[in-house]
Amino acid sequence: MFLAAGAAVNITPESPTHLAGYVDRGSLHSGIHSQIELNAVLLKQNTQTILIVSADLLFWGNELNEYVTKTARFTWGEDVAVFLCASHTHFAPSTDRRKAKLGLVSEHYLPFISDKIRQLLETLRQTTLVRVKMRCSTVDTRIGINRRFYDRWPRVTKRGLVRPSVKMAPNELGDVDNTLCMMRLVDERERDVAILWRVGCHPVSFPETNVISSDYPGEARDEIRKHSSSATPVVFLQGFSGDVRPRIIKKSAGMSLKSLLVGPGFHRPNMAEWTQWIETIKSCVREGLANTVDVELGGKINVKSNELPLSSLLQGSTAPYTIFARLLALGDSHALLFVNAEVVASYRKLLSSSYHQMWNVAYEGDVFGYLPDDEQIKMGGYEADGFLESFGLQGTFRKDVYRVWNRLVLPLFD
Repeated sequence: MFLAAGAAVNITPESPTHLAGYVDRGSLHSGIHSQIELNAVLLKQNTQTILIVSADLLFWGNELNEYVTKTARFTWGEDVAVFLCASHTHFAPSTDRRKAKLGLVSEHYLPFISDKIRQLLETLRQTTLVRVKMRCSTVDTRIGINRRFYDRWPRVTKRGLVRPSVKMAPNELGDVDNTLCMMRLVDERERDVAILWRVGCHPVSFPETNVISSDYPGEARDEIRKHSSSATPVVFLQGFSGDVRPRIIKKSAGMSLKSLLVGPGFHRPNMAEWTQWIETIKSCVREGLANTVDVELGGKINVKSNELPLSSLLQGSTAPYTIFARLLALGDSHALLFVNAEVVASYRKLLSSSYHQMWNVAYEGDVFGYLPDDEQIKMGGYEADGFLESFGLQGTFRKDVYRVWNRLVLPLFD
């Protein structure tokens, strides 16, 4: 048994702001499609306190990461375990100065969101913790598709002739984690104290690139609240989705000259295509909510952590990052593994444990960049080396990153 409380706050900017997610998107946002939020849940069992905050942001960045951690420790003590998760929407304000090429930080927004964080944590502090039951479910979906495609033909692009290489295009044979996980924390009166859910898919396909949008995590959140309460905190946890994006594939009656020259790829969907895809997610969310079952909360809440210098993974790097993994066990049956990276989908196959259900969660804390697998490093491509410059990084990935992964993660399961 454990206690829980939840809270949510709107963090939509009130003045024009730079967005994060695409290289050199220099203009301020031109409109708002949907509000962006912070959603949080506080868990407590005996002396162990857990704070999980999900933000509709690309990344948290080191400044906000340090601010939230410091404030939480002042509020609940030095031993509170803080997990800061980003939805990774590409249509929210930038908050990470270290990744300026992905979006400039608007100086007015950091104080604004810092005040919202303070409000959120103060609301949690004042909210009475209640006993909760845990109800969980999983749903098999087809919302995502692997985006790494090896094109074996030379192509003609704006940059000239491109030799056979890995490019961003639909890959039906590539790894993807399409399992949607749902967790309802319900009080003794059968009311939702908070709802947590997880799936692995890049939120990159909203049709308008210069407007604020929580993308599919926000659309799903609205759907969840229709079946719960308009005030229910909904904590979204992004899965291992570094090489996975929405399954919105343009259907063509035939091969045009352009497609023959350029090769396969993704397109920016129109609103009708995006809305149709969103309806698929909403359907899966409704199924997950309807089929949750009680989970016996045997055992203790427990947190284990491990970290390595980034240079152990990215040779030659002098960037001020560590790569860390943290395991949050909710009793004996359920656990969540958090990693501060854009972890590609293949790593989910390495998570073998004694837990009945293991949620993989990426984009936690101060994210350094992508975590590709051994095969991807051999083949190259954006996730292997193409991202480095835009993330402000230098160096070369080791050829045996799986070995580094084992050093990082396996001790958590001892």
